[in-house]
Amino acid sequence: MAFSSSIPALLLSLLVAILVPNLTLANASVKSSSQLISEVCSKVPNSALCLEVLKSDPRSANADLVGLGRISIDLTKAATKTTSELINSLLNKTSDRRLRGSYDFCSVCYGRAVNDLDDSEKSLSSGKYLELNNFAAAALGENDLCEDNFDVQPEELKEAIQKAGDLCYIILIAFLVHFTSANASLKSSSQLINEVCPKSRNPSLCFQALRSDPRAANADLVGLGNISINLSQDSVQSTSKLIDSLAKKTSDPVLKGKYNSCLENFGDATDSLNESEESLRSGDYASINFSASAASTDAETCQDTFNERPGTGEPEELKQAIQKAEDLCSIILVISNRLSGRPL
Repeated sequence: MAFSSSIPALLLSLLVAILVPNLTLANASVKSSSQLISEVCSKVPNSALCLEVLKSDPRSANADLVGLGRISIDLTKAATKTTSELINSLLNKTSDRRLRGSYDFCSVCYGRAVNDLDDSEKSLSSGKYLELNNFAAAALGENDLCEDNFDVQPEELKEAIQKAGDLCYIILIAFLVHFTSANASLKSSSQLINEVCPKSRNPSLCFQALRSDPRAANADLVGLGNISINLSQDSVQSTSKLIDSLAKKTSDPVLKGKYNSCLENFGDATDSLNESEESLRSGDYASINFSASAASTDAETCQDTFNERPGTGEPEELKQAIQKAEDLCSIILVISNRLSGRPL
């Protein structure tokens, strides 16, 4: 292989210098998956393989940069596991002591590489892209260590090692593009909160809710998005329980009808927020905006049910709970707009 047995900091810095001017997060989030694939694959050592594997995966049709990163991790894990199985098969077939030693060493390397890629996947799910790149670089390093251990490799193993290494590079390039070009990922969580909250419907609540969550201490923008969705889910669920309790306590048929209508609204809001959570997990930031807006509208529709006929007995605690749910949903909207490439 033409690459060193590790990814030195200098190489990462050079890649950053090349990529940042050409592709910002804002641009990446509004480009088609085809454009993103072309840009990412043009930067990797084996562009032909990159184009082939990404374009042939059905998930890539509507994927953003994070989605392509997820696909590349899955593909690299599959190739790494296949190579590991091949190494073990070759080990069992040979009686050559020197070759057995090389295969044993490679088996250990690829076991560590699989673990590194598992950790990359976890880092992706939590939005820790810098950490993800470190794990992907470590996996590539294990791949190179195995290759360097041979004087002459069997051709089938040589091809498998080359492919695993080339796929690792797709992860590195995709996420170097993502985290180095995103201003948000380079800012502290405190700075991000200070930028997000003034744009929300209730800045005071936003500051209080985000700052009091222990996960926010080291969160990037994706992490804050996850926190805001969770807070909104909790608020919507507690409001649903309150409405259900109020419905059971009243004997007024008009009021009971309003409560039942609100229960439907908040059931829909719960579904919408669950969709937001799934969209964040898959990197589909544009869809978060739609589902969070729907959840906020559902809460507003419930409130409108009482506003149509003032004085019909809406408890103040319910009014405040509905307002809080709407305000928390607005935090999601601000964050999703930024993740989708729109200014805060």
